Amino acid sequence: CHEGVFDARSGEVTAGPPPRGLPKVVVVEQDDGSVWAVGTTRSGESVEEGLCRQLGGERPELAARIGCPGADGGAEAPPRAA
Repeated sequence: CHEGVFDARSGEVTAGPPPRGLPKVVVVEQDDGSVWAVGTTRSGESVEEGLCRQLGGERPELAARIGCPGADGGAEAPPRAA
């Protein structure tokens, strides 16, 4: 972030040499009030795209359950050939 200035709400560059804004951190709040960082997004990527990209590689069954495009490995996976 070498001498860069960013908007605290959006992560967009407001001054300095950075070529792009900061990635967004995807967080979830649990019923007990705890907050967990569950992923990040790349520059220009939506929260949904970032979460599906990460889950598709790390937890394909969860990606399929939440409806990520192109996700395999969920309960609806095709049967294996005999």
